[in-house]
Amino acid sequence: MDTTNPPLETYQLVLRRAFLTIGLLHGLSFDRGTVFFDNTTTSPFPRGLHLWLLALGVQVSFTRIRRPTDHAQIERLHQTMTLQALLGQSWSDVPALWAGLDDRRSMLNGHVPCRPLGGRAPLQAYPEAKHTGRFYRPEWEMEMLDLNRVYHYLGTCRFFRRVAQNGSVALGGIYYYINPIYRGWAIEVTFDPERALFRGQVAGRVEAIEIIPRGLTKEALMGEAGAIAALPVYQLALPFTHQAQRVMDYIPLVRRITLCDFTT
Repeated sequence: MDTTNPPLETYQLVLRRAFLTIGLLHGLSFDRGTVFFDNTTTSPFPRGLHLWLLALGVQVSFTRIRRPTDHAQIERLHQTMTLQALLGQSWSDVPALWAGLDDRRSMLNGHVPCRPLGGRAPLQAYPEAKHTGRFYRPEWEMEMLDLNRVYHYLGTCRFFRRVAQNGSVALGGIYYYINPIYRGWAIEVTFDPERALFRGQVAGRVEAIEIIPRGLTKEALMGEAGAIAALPVYQLALPFTHQAQRVMDYIPLVRRITLCDFTT
């Protein structure tokens, strides 16, 4: 995909591939790009990628506002990978590109000496970093997701909105109908983790409005992989579209790990 702003589904595919290799992460830090962070409001609702990771038990943090130096080492590694593995290179297909990136990353992590580490490669200095100890497989994901983690997190948040002219408010890109009589009014939205409901408190009103959430199911959080989980093991979708082809990209990942399981 020729873009510097890939969609959520692409990030999920990349992360699932990483989880297969090094295990499910304990924590992950993002910058404030729009796919990671809702930077259009002062009380942002967590993006789908954030909620998915929370459900998997991965703690999510963000860089400070206008502080790219918080990710200085990460950005330097991205630059190194771009210079050494992408610029001036050509790849026959996406699997070949994956393999090339894997080889270069393996070389940098395991063999290239690093001055701050006393001339050792990163994995020579920290061999325990090869795997997190939290094993992951795409076919396990449905069972691994815990919506209570999402509910608990949302229960700590407060979202402030103004009711639109059509009587709705937006949370995470999803519009919820409140009532046109409150158009223009301020509303505070909280989440009840026990009942798994949003509660909207319109300014000046005593009674709170209960709002049934949408998009907080396991299938919704899994994105396009949710379709795979819902299929019988013998049925595969034909890759007639780009999105379907990306779903098919998961198949060799599962096959590769399965073969390793039987041969080790």
